[in-house]
Amino acid sequence: MRYRRCPEKAGNIIHRGAPMTHDSAIIALLKKYDFRREIAPEMRKRLLESKRKVYGTIRASRPELRPAGLLHAVFGPFYMMNRKAALALSMAVVAAVTGVLILTGIPGLRLPFTNGTSPLLARVVFVAGDVRVEQGGTESRLALGSDITAGASVLTGPGGVAVLQVDELGTVRVNESSRFTFGAIDGRGDTELALDRGSIYSKLLKRGAGQSYRVKTHSYTAAVRGTEFLAVSSEREKSIMVMEGVVGVATPVSSAEVAKGKGLTVGAAGEVKEYALGEKEMLMLRRQSLYPYQRNARSMSAGELTAVSEGIRTREAEIDTLLAASDGDSAVSPLDRLRKKGMPLTMVHLRDGSQIAGSVVGQEEKKLRLDTGDGIVEIPVDEIIRRVPMN
Repeated sequence: MRYRRCPEKAGNIIHRGAPMTHDSAIIALLKKYDFRREIAPEMRKRLLESKRKVYGTIRASRPELRPAGLLHAVFGPFYMMNRKAALALSMAVVAAVTGVLILTGIPGLRLPFTNGTSPLLARVVFVAGDVRVEQGGTESRLALGSDITAGASVLTGPGGVAVLQVDELGTVRVNESSRFTFGAIDGRGDTELALDRGSIYSKLLKRGAGQSYRVKTHSYTAAVRGTEFLAVSSEREKSIMVMEGVVGVATPVSSAEVAKGKGLTVGAAGEVKEYALGEKEMLMLRRQSLYPYQRNARSMSAGELTAVSEGIRTREAEIDTLLAASDGDSAVSPLDRLRKKGMPLTMVHLRDGSQIAGSVVGQEEKKLRLDTGDGIVEIPVDEIIRRVPMN
């Protein structure tokens, strides 16, 4: 477009003619008249389109006004129509990118499913025998390589064993005749297991600030930040055995911290007693901890997981041989085995003149449950004359 300034009129009136040396007259004209309020909508639309083209002509002749590179490609059209809108949009994009970077750098707030991990799921990396899962209102056999979500329950029958892995948390081994429920699963935050019966072995990576792991039973709660321990909750025994690290245990009436190489029993009233683990118990924990944490477990096929499991079975057999060779409990009486675990013993005198020794593990309204070291017996309360502590 070619223009010249008319000397007879005010400097803002433009005529065709010689080339202009400045664009200020065009800009002044566009700023002088507020077309949006002084003309009809249809005319306003046409003038605004003309205004856009004029701005385009000016920017084409003045490179310093052009957005560069990516900004030009993304925001160029918006900038031509409304520079304020373009600025607001660009600021929103910058804020969004900054927010993502912040979230991914704060423990507990990082976005899930990065780097090919799924910290909100538990993957089945080993399964043998009778193992079932209750999830989404249905019960089915637990399949190797399947995923478990929060709220699911795992049940094992006699001889049934499963190992579950939560990315960025560690592994949980579910032993035979057990049942537990995932109350929460978050490898980067809070994970909670409710152990209803049986035993589970937890092998955890080191936890950071804002990250927690808890095992809840009917008698106690065990909380850790990175350790290996066995939690047992059965009618006969309620205990913790620690392979590595420290486990905090709390009952309704007591609390304690259990260190590496130590065990703790919980009595019927919630009282706790610590004891040192023997050679056999440490070997048993070593057997429980054999399955490794696999950083690429989510990408492993069922065949690859099975191959790892076969190697674990071989090592388990080796430890079983050591357990048989070092088993000194065969010459130890049942009561001495209870004493070794720190379980308080009681002599129960009955009306028929007989006596039964063992550790009281529970009492209902009409029955007393007593662990004799060889099993649990139930004694009618009205048959008991007295109970005498033995240690």
